[in-house]
Amino acid sequence: MHRLPGILRHTLLLLLLTATAWASNSRLITPEDLERLRETQGERLIVLDARSAEAYREGHVPGALNLPAMQAFSRADGTFLLPPVKQLQRLLRDLGIDNDSLVVVYDSGENYLAARLIWLLDVLGHEDNRLLNGGLYSWQQAELPLEEGSRSAPRRGNFVPSVQPERLASKLTVRLAMQHPGFVLVDV
Repeated sequence: MHRLPGILRHTLLLLLLTATAWASNSRLITPEDLERLRETQGERLIVLDARSAEAYREGHVPGALNLPAMQAFSRADGTFLLPPVKQLQRLLRDLGIDNDSLVVVYDSGENYLAARLIWLLDVLGHEDNRLLNGGLYSWQQAELPLEEGSRSAPRRGNFVPSVQPERLASKLTVRLAMQHPGFVLVDV
């Protein structure tokens, strides 16, 4: 067997440990991870289905609550910008969300609707948010059960937002970024 030099061996070990730590801290979870959380987290776990109400009623992760992403981003004036914080607080509390809730969000599988809700939770200062990798599609591929119909939150939450301004970009920030080659703009 060929031995690696000491420094290379230590570097590879450090890289392996770093990759393992990064993977364990990932916000992406598998269907099997979500199933374990459903069994162990009790009321602390809130699962949100970001699809339309109609798609939700046809079949969703058992125990999931419906929060269509477009509803979360709709304002009274008909635009789809970030609504007032008080409106979002009321919406999240109605879903049973507390500041220490573990929130898992999913959509059909493309993840763009779920990612918008994760970002929304991040902006409002909610810290423990996960994304079901592959959404409902991956849940079904894992042959896990579905639930049909609608459900409401078992209790009202007490979430108190703490807006994280660094998660927002103003029009000025976007204009400046468009002219700077060191920035990449991603519109989700």
